[in-house]
Amino acid sequence: HTGDMVEIYSMKHQEWILDAEVTEVVTENVRVDGCDVRAGSMKVVYANGTRCKWVSPQMIDDCLRPSSRPRLPERMRAELLKETHSWFLTGWSPVYVELNRGWLQWWDTKEKAQNNQPPVGSTYLLGLQQQCEGTVFKFRTHGTEGAVVVFQTGSEEEAAVWANALWLHAGYCEDTLEFFQAKQVGG
Repeated sequence: HTGDMVEIYSMKHQEWILDAEVTEVVTENVRVDGCDVRAGSMKVVYANGTRCKWVSPQMIDDCLRPSSRPRLPERMRAELLKETHSWFLTGWSPVYVELNRGWLQWWDTKEKAQNNQPPVGSTYLLGLQQQCEGTVFKFRTHGTEGAVVVFQTGSEEEAAVWANALWLHAGYCEDTLEFFQAKQVGG
């Protein structure tokens, strides 16, 4: 099923790759990027999202196995205000924010994000400490090295939704770390 965490076998490296995810399942024969794909085939993304492979129905049992890796929390996107600091002033700048796979990233505009430009800021949510006050949520992580990042939403309810989503993604970061540490120790 789409969204399932799996492990995929690499014939080239003769090993199981642990970070795979089913991103698409086709229900009828289709042509994708010049290749024929059989009904029932699954598109699997792996290697930190840099590689993908279509796995046909007859190869699923040999190439894929379920993973006990934590399931991804829901992705979030919005235009928010971010607290900015200059020499003597603190102000708010509009930014486009995406929360995905335990990463919070932000760009000056939605268009820059959609055009795959690098974000102006990002942090992995491992080690999250946060607080929510009214329409504002603020946090720091291991990655912010003590700096506090502050965003403002349009309502208290929206701030609470973002704060909860940050906790879910931070939990995913912790669970993923534990999963890979256990795999290294246990093999």
